[in-house]
Amino acid sequence: MKLNVTKPLLAINQEPLKLGPEKVATLKWAITEAMCAVFQGENINGAEKFSRYKLAMKVQCADSEVDLSIEEVAKAKDLIGKHFPPTVVGPAYEQLEGAS
Repeated sequence: MKLNVTKPLLAINQEPLKLGPEKVATLKWAITEAMCAVFQGENINGAEKFSRYKLAMKVQCADSEVDLSIEEVAKAKDLIGKHFPPTVVGPAYEQLEGAS
């Protein structure tokens, strides 16, 4: 499924979610951060770490649209859900689910 990963994530007030004065949160940012995160108590092997790295690179290298498999979207949702608070999970899930 094709996904625009450069579209801003929207805050509860429907304004772009800001990461700083000049930077706006996007799905590209959320997926990349979640794929590169290490979670307490998680015991994963090198193959899974490499799989996450490859997905992060696939998304990071996309100009705007990226084609993700259903499994990649599921992995992104799972790790975004573990890594971020509801203010990021909500808009990220809306974009990921809107692609299906």
